[in-house]
Amino acid sequence: MSSGVRRAELLGPILRPDYLPDPDMRENAAASMVDGMYYSAMIGMTQPFLAVCAIALGATDYMVGLVTTLPALVALVSQLPGAVITERHPSLLHTTLRYAFLHRILFLPLAAVPLLGIPGLGRAWLYLAILAAMNLPATICGVAWTAMIGQIYPPILRGRIFGDRSMMCQFTAIVATLCAGWLIDAAPDPYNWSVLFLCCLGLTMASLYYLTRMRVPPRKPVAGRRLASPREVLAQRAFVDYTVGAFIYHLGLNTAVPVFTILYVRKLGLPATWIGLFSIVSGLAVALTSRWWGRWSDRVGSSRALFMSLVGLLPLPLCYAMVRGPWVILPLQVVGGVFGAGFGIVIFNRLLETSPEERRSSYVAVFNMLMMATGFAPMLGVALYSRYGFWGAFGTASLLRLVGMGWLVIRGRSAASRRAAAMHGRGVDLAPK
Repeated sequence: MSSGVRRAELLGPILRPDYLPDPDMRENAAASMVDGMYYSAMIGMTQPFLAVCAIALGATDYMVGLVTTLPALVALVSQLPGAVITERHPSLLHTTLRYAFLHRILFLPLAAVPLLGIPGLGRAWLYLAILAAMNLPATICGVAWTAMIGQIYPPILRGRIFGDRSMMCQFTAIVATLCAGWLIDAAPDPYNWSVLFLCCLGLTMASLYYLTRMRVPPRKPVAGRRLASPREVLAQRAFVDYTVGAFIYHLGLNTAVPVFTILYVRKLGLPATWIGLFSIVSGLAVALTSRWWGRWSDRVGSSRALFMSLVGLLPLPLCYAMVRGPWVILPLQVVGGVFGAGFGIVIFNRLLETSPEERRSSYVAVFNMLMMATGFAPMLGVALYSRYGFWGAFGTASLLRLVGMGWLVIRGRSAASRRAAAMHGRGVDLAPK
């Protein structure tokens, strides 16, 4: 085992994946764990504070909205180009590393922006432009990385591997968020933001180092490797059924997102301390249950684990509609974190299971594009709240979740019936022995 992974083992027994039978698989899992922890530390240091930094640089309210919208738009339109680039190269690891580096190195100009003496809104616009540009290589890297994971880990072990990984990454992100908050408050403006982004550069380069430790064989050469055509995608019934159900359910998830904030601020008048506490409680619930979800999904199957996570998240918006004080929100955050942990792990594993290995990056890109397209749902949530209040907005969110879950259950049973009929037609005895 490499020296990099030996150092990773010093971080604790959980980073030693002794349950994996193959030495290369063990090394890949250990390296991926540490890579994910460093990368999650960057996410924890930046995600809660990107809009705060924009305000510090003089951004208007409209520009603050673009902090989320512009990167999401770039990620949406770069999914298919990412799949094209990924399909052209036999080595998924090399593609991942190349675009991971391009994404990470852009933290350097991002750190320089707060120190520039650009008048007016110039610094804020440059900040937004770099944030958006970073998402282009990040998206291509993500498409290649997802396809790579589908190549190197067998389905029966993905749940356990990513349950462990998710738990450690979530803990790391929480600690990083606390450290970033202290840094932003302790260091003078604007140097605090430059130091923050330089720290992120160091973290992501450490992440990149552990990515280089992974052992991924090149894919078998395919003549004229290309994207899957729309007809080929539609012919994959399991993938189409899963994607449609996941799309509807994501609509239900995203519809409620802005209404939560409206509830916290406008109805309950909660300070930032309470809202931060909600995030910490939810994050801890995710971290503490991710490992269990991974093992349980491997034991009972990803379909059943996905169903349980969907059931747990289904009624939460209606519960929030009845909230009258902040203390009631804390147990709801725990429930959301517990079932959200399962959802985050299993929905990824189901995508790998329902997408064919050949030209998998095409299917990953299509799936990601459709899930990102649900980004308009928050506007729907605000419109429903404006007209029908909390019950209308939260009720619609739960209804969409119910429809998406129902679709996945019905289509899943139909697929199981087709498989059973096909097995019976081939003379396979399905009776219990």
